[in-house]
Amino acid sequence: MPRIVGERRANKIIMAGDAFSAAEALEWGIFNRVCKADELMPAVIATAETIAGNAPLPLAVRQAKKAIHEGLQMDLRSALRFEVEANNRLTGTEDRVEGTNAWNEKLKPIFKGR
Repeated sequence: MPRIVGERRANKIIMAGDAFSAAEALEWGIFNRVCKADELMPAVIATAETIAGNAPLPLAVRQAKKAIHEGLQMDLRSALRFEVEANNRLTGTEDRVEGTNAWNEKLKPIFKGR
């Protein structure tokens, strides 16, 4: 919580047990988006489709997720080093070349998970 909303706000929320609204949670960065109940599943599915379309999960998306999660557990210098290493693991992949070529040619990439 302190990493998301800041130490002072986290202290007040946790120590005082303060409730907060969805709008406040959105403003503070706890939520990415607020939806009405009937809009929730279509929004979730659209986001999942966007992520799945970016690259095969075994490669870029998995590396990004790992870099974000692990990086938050490290000091800044170590986290930046970890990010560079995660990026370097993808540099020689077929999907990286496909993604770069598709971007340059303004085409939709066809990823193979390699």
